[in-house]
Amino acid sequence: MELTQLRVRLRNGIAQSGLTKEQLRARSGLSRTTIYEALRDGAKAPSPVTVVRLARALRFTNEQQEELLGQLRRATTVERPSAAGGKPHDSAWLQDYLNAAAGAARRHPYAGVLPDRTPPPLPSVYLSPWVEDNTGPSGASTAVRRLAHEAIDGMSNCLLIGEPGAGKTSWLRMTVRALSERLARSTHPRGPFPVYVRAAALVSEAVSFPEALARAINLDLGGSLLSPVSAHHLRKHPHDGAYWLILVDGLDELADAPRRQSLLETLELVQTRADQESSPLYRFIVASRPLVGRELSRFARFSDGGTFRLLPFRQGQIKVLAETWFRADLLPDPEGMARTLMAKISGSHLLELAGSPLIATMICQIFTTSPEKSLPKGRYGLYEEFNRLARQQALTNSSSISNEFHPPDQIHAITQIPSALFGILPPVAAAMVTGKSNAMLETVLEHLSPLAPTEMPNHLWAEQVTAAMRRSGLLVQQGTEFMFLHHTIAEFLAARHKASADLAEVETYGRNLRNRAGAFWSRPDYSYDRFLIATWLASPAHSHEITKTLQQVAGETNLDSAGFLAALAADGIPLAPSTLVPAVEFLVTQATDSQLAPYQRLLAAKYLGALGREDVAKEVLFAITDDPASESMSEEYIRVPAAVALAELGDPRGCDALVALATSPGTSARHYEYPGNHPRLQAAWALAQLGDTRETDVLFALATRSRFKGVCRLVAARALRESGDARCADALFSLIDHASHVADSTAIKAASDLCDIGDPRGTAALTAFAAGDRTPELSIRVQAAAALVHRDESWTGFLRSVAADTNASDDDRRDAAEGLIGVDDVEATALLQRIVSDVRISGECRRFAREALKRLTSAAE
Repeated sequence: MELTQLRVRLRNGIAQSGLTKEQLRARSGLSRTTIYEALRDGAKAPSPVTVVRLARALRFTNEQQEELLGQLRRATTVERPSAAGGKPHDSAWLQDYLNAAAGAARRHPYAGVLPDRTPPPLPSVYLSPWVEDNTGPSGASTAVRRLAHEAIDGMSNCLLIGEPGAGKTSWLRMTVRALSERLARSTHPRGPFPVYVRAAALVSEAVSFPEALARAINLDLGGSLLSPVSAHHLRKHPHDGAYWLILVDGLDELADAPRRQSLLETLELVQTRADQESSPLYRFIVASRPLVGRELSRFARFSDGGTFRLLPFRQGQIKVLAETWFRADLLPDPEGMARTLMAKISGSHLLELAGSPLIATMICQIFTTSPEKSLPKGRYGLYEEFNRLARQQALTNSSSISNEFHPPDQIHAITQIPSALFGILPPVAAAMVTGKSNAMLETVLEHLSPLAPTEMPNHLWAEQVTAAMRRSGLLVQQGTEFMFLHHTIAEFLAARHKASADLAEVETYGRNLRNRAGAFWSRPDYSYDRFLIATWLASPAHSHEITKTLQQVAGETNLDSAGFLAALAADGIPLAPSTLVPAVEFLVTQATDSQLAPYQRLLAAKYLGALGREDVAKEVLFAITDDPASESMSEEYIRVPAAVALAELGDPRGCDALVALATSPGTSARHYEYPGNHPRLQAAWALAQLGDTRETDVLFALATRSRFKGVCRLVAARALRESGDARCADALFSLIDHASHVADSTAIKAASDLCDIGDPRGTAALTAFAAGDRTPELSIRVQAAAALVHRDESWTGFLRSVAADTNASDDDRRDAAEGLIGVDDVEATALLQRIVSDVRISGECRRFAREALKRLTSAAE
């Protein structure tokens, strides 16, 4: 009855307002579907936020809004399971789940390790990846590069993108382990409860999201669980004030766009429903290869926490990884061997390829097998050699099977399994990559059944096959099913399977390729295409046909087609002169044409470098970096990547240009919406990426430059601190000095950073701001007191009084309440809840307060 009356009042309000449906949608900020469901009799009760937005759009008074909310509360006073603040449900299964999840993350094998090696525990060789925020305009980097866990910690839904082998799965698994172990040790667990799940497991039209999630957990953890996880468990909050952190891996591995689209729609729908709750049940981090077009736009609407791109390893990180691996292998002189390896890969395509953690690990394994031999020349060669070594070791292991428990005929059959398995894996991989089959174990058992001895029971034969699959070095068991250790391994084997394709199939592929060469590297299956082309070029039966296709692509004379060929060359794929010559001639014309836009010349020069004309590429790139007439914002952005490309070609003028760009007075000082995008800072990050030791000098110069924008100076000072440079204290103090002309909010952040490193000048500055000595503005005083109260609790009273003061601004009240978090959590919770429940406070302020409450309840003890 109450809900019906509420809807009648809203519908009457709409009729009296004279608003059209579109006007109501625009004024309320709600979608058409949300409005329709809120007004439809028999539908689920609308959320408080929806009711308030509709009431405000219809000009209801505050008293009328309170009456509507009262009706809504009375209509929804049915007991709800395990809402925030309620009693948690049975915790025995939850402890069991956490132990199983942590154990699975610890044991999960990682790709790039040969079957004869006992890999060291992942944490002992794991290098935490760095990310950059690609949430800004056109995917531009909007912040300082940060460690992945620092950037994403506490964020709302977000997308983690990375190239093949960038370390997405390893990061997700390490996150599961860290969170699960901490929660399992706690007597009163709080915070996000992690669930690792592969995207393919969530695509189901037959079951609900919690049911699909439970099924995926039970498949992943298998026998590690004392009892299966049920969908009933996952429909509830795992604990008071907590939520499920769903780590979705391999969105790109869904073979076709409709399935990816379906999953994104499912996640969006689940999140929309969760947002209507006072305490959301789920939060998502989705890992994928780069997405483009409509798929990326669709995810952007769902991903309110942003998009982060995993950065490739720097040269120094590659060397550290090599030393760690060689030390784990108990090799003599691991540091010396690492230097030898770096010398082998420097100046070749392998150095850029080794920026991928997966490929870097493969290179280390291949190198230690035969340190005296030359390494494969490209990506295809690395995977080919790794596959050869894995097969060789698997066959060697099979020859040493004991005959103590098996008669001779069974021994003979068992020793044939590895060879037969490696023979059947390419077609199995092809079926999985193209989405035609996911049942690997069933397929393998069916193909190997002719080998089974007639006297051997089926279950014993299946045990021998699964044992061989586990020892293959290419597969991993997930519950009762198997999958490839890494998707690129499946792509390589699938491409190898196509080596026997007939010419008609190659011709069809060639026609399709010519139509999409410009968008080649924008597709999730880009990696598979590269393997496929390399396979056919190496095949005498197919090389002529695929070479003819590449010649036609080269003859199209446009930057997209030339870029496609350059991508193949960068992979180490040999291209025929008949393909290279027209492409290079076109690129030389483009690169040396001073009338073209610098961005076009930059692309042409980079492609020339990949195609072997480094001489022309270097001079063009240097000309772009050295152009003092670059006035527009777009050209400022071009000079930095041009200098980086020049340095990557081994020209020392590249790093010199970056230093000049960062420190010379000629670089524009215009305002940049995102400080990390400023060309000066971009130049400094590039120096760090290239391993140039002048990076810290550049950062100090930027941080202390009085004419440089304050927020950009703070970014530079913080980067200096992250690098461990002792000058960071003076750099930070330069931002709070009275003569610095820096915004007060920026100076407070610098002072807080000074406090963090134990410099008393930071405390003195914060005290002056909080007391009103620097400015009487209340918002600034609150910011300073919030930063100071963790060091001096005498400021608690000031923050409490502002948070409770209804005459203060909404934002000042919320900031003051948030400032009490970690000092007086009880009071902070009460004040934030008061703000959240006060419909007279702006919706945005209440949303931020709600987020602060979530962080508070999720904080570790």
